[in-house]
Amino acid sequence: MSLVNMRPRSGPAFRLTDLFKAGQQGLLWLPESHRAALTGTSGATPTLFQDSAGTSPVGAIEQPVGRVIDQSGRGNHAAQSTAPARPKLTARLNLLTASEDLGSGVWTKSNATLGANGLIYPASQGLYRGAYQAAVGASVATNRVTFRLKSAGFRWVAILGSAGSGASGAFFDLVAGVVGFVYPGYSATITPAPDGFYDCAVQSPAEISYYAQIELCDENGNQTATPNGTNGVIFQQASMTLGSADLPYQRVNTATDYDWQAGRLALNFDGLDDGIGSTFAAGTLPANADVYVVLKRAASDVFGVPIYHNQARYPFAFGVGADPCFNGVGSGVSIGVNGALLATSTEQSLASAIPFNQYSILHAHGCALSNWSTADMGKYGDQYSMSSQVGAVLICPAQPDAIRTQIRKALAKQFGIQGVV
Repeated sequence: MSLVNMRPRSGPAFRLTDLFKAGQQGLLWLPESHRAALTGTSGATPTLFQDSAGTSPVGAIEQPVGRVIDQSGRGNHAAQSTAPARPKLTARLNLLTASEDLGSGVWTKSNATLGANGLIYPASQGLYRGAYQAAVGASVATNRVTFRLKSAGFRWVAILGSAGSGASGAFFDLVAGVVGFVYPGYSATITPAPDGFYDCAVQSPAEISYYAQIELCDENGNQTATPNGTNGVIFQQASMTLGSADLPYQRVNTATDYDWQAGRLALNFDGLDDGIGSTFAAGTLPANADVYVVLKRAASDVFGVPIYHNQARYPFAFGVGADPCFNGVGSGVSIGVNGALLATSTEQSLASAIPFNQYSILHAHGCALSNWSTADMGKYGDQYSMSSQVGAVLICPAQPDAIRTQIRKALAKQFGIQGVV
């Protein structure tokens, strides 16, 4: 469903572009608007380009983005003329690679042998008979690991959170379809899948668990495996996703070859020099404006300024200090996340309200932006660079509370954000 044309349960369709239908100024940067062009839909108009001039449309996931077409109709397009500093278009959910191929070199086989059609079985008797992969980007965050497996002579498997560790994860009975012993602090579920497979999922409680590891086991709670010919388990797929949400499975072959349709399109900033923005005449943006940013905050983002003007004026800044979280945008500004307003508007309080590794809606109401002549995101000065993902940026004239709610609900639906008010 298009974000710019979403119909509520009753009443006329609500369009974000209606916020500008009377010629009001603002901007709407929305990578999701490029989905139809990316899938090759006939007649689809590209809204993302690899170059700043807008001559080469983004044709594949993980390509650089040098120009974002403003969906407000006001022509406040975002651009980045420096090629190495362009963010990339991403929709990555699954942090594993070769997610359907245990034979790939990214999977370390530990005293285990691979057979045909995904079969894996112990090569000798002992502990840690299986395979594992360390996921890049998961070492500083909680995560959810899921293996789709079927018994082929072995009844019990363990899914662990760190290689060679017996203190993380859970055990699963692939015959009865039940969860066995679960290590303290972890949680686990097992769900029937087609053709006799089960989806075995483990939720990690802490950042120490960043491996996707399967072990064949003789019994519940015992990681020892005893070979018996080619008896083992059949592997079909694996995933590791950040946070605790049960997200759709995403096939990943390599970092640039994956089933992107399962995710949401966003700009991914590298935390080094990536940035993109728009330049316009002072007085273009409203003197009384509302600002929205859909942000997936990386755990590495200790300090961030998602949208700003000349490194001196910004509606949001999150960090570890007691400084105000907004600057140079007026005195009556109200700041919130997912519809909940902050009780105290400090960098620390805003940072505490933004969860890691999942999309959130940052909103600032009543901002004075008429003196802005640029709007930028990404790299902020020489010290701070954003390493998060941005799914949308909206600046519009200040709205009544009822319309603000509609805006948040529309953004929340598009990005799967729960608990938005």
